[in-house]
Amino acid sequence: MSGGDWLARVTETMAAVRSAPPLEVAGRTVVGVEDLAVADRFPVPADVLVWTLDGARAIVRPSGTEPKLKCYA
Repeated sequence: MSGGDWLARVTETMAAVRSAPPLEVAGRTVVGVEDLAVADRFPVPADVLVWTLDGARAIVRPSGTEPKLKCYA
């Protein structure tokens, strides 16, 4: 993302996908959502969403060093 407001846009995007997660990713049905910001199995919450898909997994998080969201599949 470019521009001086990139951090606000990244934060807004994470909030948007938290409140309305996708029903599918790359043609695979989302069968579970784990929000590591509220997960109680970690000592420190993390701004990370883990989507369990039918036969796969996708992870979305803000970059710690760059103005972008990172997605892992």
